[in-house]
Amino acid sequence: MARALATASWRAGKDPAAQFERMSRAFVRRVVNRAVADPRAIDDRAALLDALSTSTTQDPAHFSAASMALAAGTMLRRVGPLKSVAKRTPLFAVAAATPEIYTSLSRGVQDVGAIASFLTLRATAAGHQADADRIRRATVQLLVGDRLAPDAEPEHDRLVRSWVRRTARGFLPFAKRGDTGRNQRIAAVAAAIDPALLRSPDAPVPAP
Repeated sequence: MARALATASWRAGKDPAAQFERMSRAFVRRVVNRAVADPRAIDDRAALLDALSTSTTQDPAHFSAASMALAAGTMLRRVGPLKSVAKRTPLFAVAAATPEIYTSLSRGVQDVGAIASFLTLRATAAGHQADADRIRRATVQLLVGDRLAPDAEPEHDRLVRSWVRRTARGFLPFAKRGDTGRNQRIAAVAAAIDPALLRSPDAPVPAP
């Protein structure tokens, strides 16, 4: 995954709006599909808020330490508001921050999986067959703060860039920390979504 991030970030110079977005969408789709197939037990607003507020370490199958530094280095140099600063930062300095980078990207994966699990269970509890693509779109929209429209494709690269920017902010002494308000907003909006918006378009509508 991290190697793919690095490769896509390097190629983004030629086509930033397409190449990086395709990579980001493919990765988010992979995480969401796993959550839809085997959702975590996150079935109410309180459980979702707890999942978003609790940081854990993901299985390293998604990332490797060596490629993590390369991914962060290339991404920071090519995307985000700190790219002008990052261009002057040696890669070995970025490598020294690998634990922070790993934590931020791992937390991003955790957030995607938690929200996708919650939305999947919300849809199935209402008798609908959850649609992985609609769950994916709604998950990204919730995380980036867009209006919920599960049939409209969001910008997945915005979400992946936010994970890297979170790492960069961690090294700034004046940066604001804490995502309590963000997590509460996401949990509230997710809990209010109409489950019918998340059902597979080919599935029959459940009887009332």
